[in-house]
Amino acid sequence: MAPDVNVISVPQQPVANSWTAVGRVDSKDIVQIKSRVEGFLIEKDFVEGDIVKKGQVLFKIDPRPFEADLMLEKANVEKAQAALVEAKQNLQRGTQLYAGKNISKSELDRYTSTERQAAAEVDATKAQAYSASINLGYATIKAPLTGRIGKTIYSVGNLISPSSGTLATIYSIDPIYVYFTVDEKDVVTYRQKWGYNKSPELTFTLVLPNGSLYPKQGTLDFAQPFIDKDTGTINLRCVFPNPDNLLLSGMYTTVIVRDAEKKLMPLIPQASVQQNQSGYTVVVVDDKNIANMRKVTLGARLDAMWVVMEGLKAGDHIIVEGLQKVQLGKPVTPHLVTVDPKTGVITQQTDTKKTQSNKNSSDAPSTSPKKNDSKKMPASAPSGSGS
Repeated sequence: MAPDVNVISVPQQPVANSWTAVGRVDSKDIVQIKSRVEGFLIEKDFVEGDIVKKGQVLFKIDPRPFEADLMLEKANVEKAQAALVEAKQNLQRGTQLYAGKNISKSELDRYTSTERQAAAEVDATKAQAYSASINLGYATIKAPLTGRIGKTIYSVGNLISPSSGTLATIYSIDPIYVYFTVDEKDVVTYRQKWGYNKSPELTFTLVLPNGSLYPKQGTLDFAQPFIDKDTGTINLRCVFPNPDNLLLSGMYTTVIVRDAEKKLMPLIPQASVQQNQSGYTVVVVDDKNIANMRKVTLGARLDAMWVVMEGLKAGDHIIVEGLQKVQLGKPVTPHLVTVDPKTGVITQQTDTKKTQSNKNSSDAPSTSPKKNDSKKMPASAPSGSGS
């Protein structure tokens, strides 16, 4: 007796042309925090691995030596300014004496030179005082951007200097980059369709490592201007909002790129798909109720359904339940059911009729409809089905 199986008539719906690629998440900005002055570390004001805000104090170096240097340079400025006042007064008197022919021109030149040297000394001491104030500011190290900070190997009490290397690293988190590559044939296809300077209406979405869909869409930010000769691919970069810090630098995701233009494509539920070494397959019931395996090429996933790129057409009948009872090349007793495309729940139809009938064959299996009360059941995937 031919086994009972549940089948669906393959539906179709408008689907955007799309492809997937492996994406790698990377911070938009990565800043290595280093000391620009030498001194003893007296404070570390952050939690390693935490989010720090722009302008937040991270490290404090003992400021007292730098404060002393600044005080000394300010005193030197005052001393130089006093010498300048004296030089100006001497020049003024020398000018008057020269006018009365009481001193020679060479003496007047000496007064002029002394005044100019005093003025230059004031500028030099002001510059030294400014440098000392900068060094004092370097004693307090602040975050240059908002991001997540890594760990540090330096504790309070360590002597640090510019040669100490990186004190900590900050990784920006919002927005964040996702890098991925596409094959050269896809590049050529879109260049032929859109041209080089036009911007095709593409959408970029992410599938996270746990299989869930990232709720925000990205924007194409950079396209490599040449094809990599070793891999035959082009590198692309998208910018994604990351307000909840869900995307972390170094994470691998799946990037789904979709075209705005749509065309009718067949859809099948996960429960109908099997996977083996050769790829994905489904079991098709023909017009004589014979079950045969057929290889399919799957595209993007839409809710609980897979887009079929090759191998099926709308209206084909495929088995969604009872695969374990099927012998390939043998007859089955099919019963038409429907599948909710959002949830994947299978609904048995009331007064179901056999989907196909071979009236000319005397040994064909019974085609009597199998009456069932209308009920729903989850579309659990058979063993070996693709995800």
